[in-house]
Amino acid sequence: MGQGGAQAIEDAYYLANCICNNSKDEVYRKFQAMRKQKVVKIVRSWIMGQVGHWKYLSGLRNLVLKITPKQILKKEWRAIYELR
Repeated sequence: MGQGGAQAIEDAYYLANCICNNSKDEVYRKFQAMRKQKVVKIVRSWIMGQVGHWKYLSGLRNLVLKITPKQILKKEWRAIYELR
């Protein structure tokens, strides 16, 4: 997915906003609250990427992807690639 650099840039953006808009004692807590949901989605997508490389259960993987509604897949990708 190549998300390392993108996430570092997003982290810098959110951290700068937290520093400008919050007291010193609140910065880390607010930053963590903002980023946690996105980071969980990135990790989950990485795990699904590993499933994409399955050698022996590829038929099962392909079936699950085939029956998953496209709207769900689009929603997951949008959550990863959009800046909120």
